[in-house]
Amino acid sequence: MPSGKPPVRGRDRWPAAVLAFLTLGLALAAAPGWAQPQAARDAFYKGIIEGKSGVPQKAIDYFGEAIRIDPKFVLAYYNRAITLQQMGDERRAIRDYSEAIRLEPHFADAYVGRGAAHENLTQYDQAIKDYSEAIRLAPTVALIRANRASAYDKLGRHPEAIRDYEEALRLDPRDDETLDSFAWLLATVANPALRDGKRAIQLAREACELTQWKEPNHLDTLAAAYARRGDFASAVKWQTKALEDPGFRKVREAQERLALYRAGKPYPPN
Repeated sequence: MPSGKPPVRGRDRWPAAVLAFLTLGLALAAAPGWAQPQAARDAFYKGIIEGKSGVPQKAIDYFGEAIRIDPKFVLAYYNRAITLQQMGDERRAIRDYSEAIRLEPHFADAYVGRGAAHENLTQYDQAIKDYSEAIRLAPTVALIRANRASAYDKLGRHPEAIRDYEEALRLDPRDDETLDSFAWLLATVANPALRDGKRAIQLAREACELTQWKEPNHLDTLAAAYARRGDFASAVKWQTKALEDPGFRKVREAQERLALYRAGKPYPPN
């Protein structure tokens, strides 16, 4: 049984978008064969602008125009895939990621994006396969390890998830999402032999500190970690604090966890 957080807690998984829309220069510098016709490049740039402006359908249209002009335009497939993923169209995104990979088999970010799409479709075995190839190509990128850990967790393969979270934190000890996800696993995993409330508290506190104690998901994790250690007063304190957030207050599971802690029970209560 996976210990992963309910969907309301997690971030959508399309980490490759960071490269495409926020650091375009890096993506272009690393891109294979950046020698497209000017018309294709112009359409591609327009797609980037529309994507950054929050007009995804226009971005998709421009990336499609770039691909029509140059069917081997790897970054156009890649960026269209990211945009489709942002719109929730994971299957079409997978097709575009796959074409980018066919054209450039060493494009690690495309494997990451395709893995994320598979993960969002609950196709965890395929996600792990893609993340593993991305790790082979880019072994020092912490986020890929964290993503594979998430997929392992959702499959109930918790020892492998723990190993990947440990490696992700070795590579980047200040990623609050990784700290939070790892803490949640250690506090809530079904196998008692793998639970570690003390470590979960440490990791969750670090995530809270990095986000100035303002992220309700992280406070929720901290509460679960304290409850796992049997400190229900602290669990109630931090769960109550998390529920001060208007959006998080609507999460039924979070309210149910508070009731458990008030009754002197951890989450899950076994």
